[in-house]
Amino acid sequence: MGAQLVGKAFAFASRVTLKPNEKLLLLWMSLTALDSDNPPRYFAARESSALALGRMVPDAPPQGDPNAPAIEAERAAAFQRVKIATQGLVQAGAIRNARRGREGTRAEYVLTFGTESVPLESTENVPLSGSESVPPRGRNPYPRGTTEEHKEQPSGESRHPAPPHFWPVDNSKGERIAV
Repeated sequence: MGAQLVGKAFAFASRVTLKPNEKLLLLWMSLTALDSDNPPRYFAARESSALALGRMVPDAPPQGDPNAPAIEAERAAAFQRVKIATQGLVQAGAIRNARRGREGTRAEYVLTFGTESVPLESTENVPLSGSESVPPRGRNPYPRGTTEEHKEQPSGESRHPAPPHFWPVDNSKGERIAV
């Protein structure tokens, strides 16, 4: 199923602030969608989504059931939680609505994890002139090894040292070891 998609969901959730129910629902959607689908799609029932949020949805009550109002209220509350979490995921860019749900048809969502581009507000054409940005043929304005990112630091250290959580630590004292 969606083991790779779950990894993408965790990566997305680490970049974007999600509410707890949004994160749970995104992980559930990723787990149940197929990795091989391109784009990955989630189309399970609302009851399945509610279960991912920790809500067991009772079956719809039969006609004349004296407990019908309580059961309907419980179902409505669970579906409302799903709706709020789904709207949050759409606003965060984690999913996109591919098909609206209606009586007898499930909603379908594409898992985007924030990778789909947002359309530009203006469709105005901007003339481009490449005379300044394209170097003349046969002459590279940046010969190999002369750009800043390829220069070695004088002390021999990398420009980007490892983050502090990767530095060796002496566990007996809890201090960082000089490298």
